[in-house]
Amino acid sequence: MAHYLASYDLHRVRLRNRHAMLYKLQSWAATRVLESAWVFKSDLSVSQLREELLAASETGDAFVVFELKPESSWACEKWLARLEPSFGTSVVA
Repeated sequence: MAHYLASYDLHRVRLRNRHAMLYKLQSWAATRVLESAWVFKSDLSVSQLREELLAASETGDAFVVFELKPESSWACEKWLARLEPSFGTSVVA
């Protein structure tokens, strides 16, 4: 199971709280780390996740999906390391 970060910009601002992309992320048990950034675990490949988010998106929406790896250098708040201990050695606060 891999760890991912997904982030999006939704075209229709007034519908952000009821957007299909938000529901899709919630169905994956994703944890919101910023307003439109989510982390989650999945057995799907990044390409499969992209296809699922594409199906949930509307015209004008934009999104990215990145696989997070413990050996990669990246920065975040310390609480993310508590959320997923395997990232504790790579987190830069």
